[in-house]
Amino acid sequence: MQDGSVTNGKDLIFTGHSLGGGTAEICALYASTSSLLGGGSKISQLTTFGGPCIGDSSFARYVDNSVLTGTDIKHIVHDADPILANNGPLWEKLGFERSGSTIKCDPFEAKIYSDSDKDDGSSSYVPWNILDHCKYMGVFVGPRVI
Repeated sequence: MQDGSVTNGKDLIFTGHSLGGGTAEICALYASTSSLLGGGSKISQLTTFGGPCIGDSSFARYVDNSVLTGTDIKHIVHDADPILANNGPLWEKLGFERSGSTIKCDPFEAKIYSDSDKDDGSSSYVPWNILDHCKYMGVFVGPRVI
């Protein structure tokens, strides 16, 4: 680690759920602009599940085109997520957008879909409980009691 990096030439993947998704994106931004990456290392992927929007459209384009250029950025969301549904109007009012690609999934099955796949053509479902925030592609990603 002569160059001060901690990655030893490895590609890095950042991921997180909910607040952890926002944290993963901020950490990826920090890593890409600091001396943490060196020796040919790069951030190859950033994937969030039910994560927040962390900036406006200018910030999202800056992330895509300047900071994490070449990084595969995916934000996995679903329409039954009550946390995203409750925060969406505020993010919209603030002009917040996601960097990379936003991909919708089915919370109860391991599949990805688009709005055109829905029978009724609606763009959202009514959220029914907080646990819906923890169901992504048929997997419960929230806390568990052991």
